[in-house]
Parts: sequence; structure tokens; C-alpha cells
Amino acid sequence: MSSYIYAFWEIFENGAWEYAGEYIKDEEYAFALVPKNSAPDSWGKYNFSIYYETSGEKGFPADLSEVLKAFIANYWKEANRPSWMTVAEMKDFYNKDTCGRFAHFDFQSMERKYHKPDEAVRVVFWADQ
Repeated sequence: MSSYIYAFWEIFENGAWEYAGEYIKDEEYAFALVPKNSAPDSWGKYNFSIYYETSGEKGFPADLSEVLKAFIANYWKEANRPSWMTVAEMKDFYNKDTCGRFAHFDFQSMERKYHKPDEAVRVVFWADQ
């Protein structure tokens, strides 16, 4: 059985976390304008499990952005194993993966786009089952 993974970027700006990704009109959500999933294409149950464990299995952050709060409340009340990691945590994990066994997020693109410290950029993720 495969799992579909959902991941969304946030940045810390003006004292709060804000959704930092794109929006799409997705047929899965009755063509409502929703945050665009940023999970790597190669992610599946295996990579998700490794990241979930590495993240510390944190659940949703208490200070989640308003956009993601609304998205989750409307569509993902039963999100499976939510968690999150900052870019600092992802870099640490990436540097320990010397064999290149895991699919990694493109945190470099987020760094170039937002020019924020590693602790001010994070990805929130969960599985569909």
C-alpha cells in the first residue's frame, strides 16, 4: 500500500509563521484555491517514515500559519502523522545522509527565495494514511 505525502513551506516573518508556497485550484478540493503540495515527487511511505522519525514526531506546530490552519481544518482534520522540520534540522539530516539514500526537500530553493535564517524556514508535512 502506498501513501501520498503532503508538505508545505512556512517562513517566520513579522512575528508569526506565514505560508510561503504557491496556491492552486485543485480538483481534489472541488477546485478551491488551496496551498500547493511541495512534497518531493519521489517521496512515499519509506521517505516519509524516515523524515517523520527524524523530525521527532512533533505533530502540527502550535504556531502554524493561518493559511495552513484553515486548509487543515477544511480538508485534513484526520491528517496522518503530522510533523515539521526547520531548514536547520533538514540540513543536519541531509549532511548525515552520506550515502544519498533518502529523497530530500529542496530547501536550497527556499533559502534563495526568502533569504531567511535556517530556523525561520520550515516544512510542515503529513501522510494521507
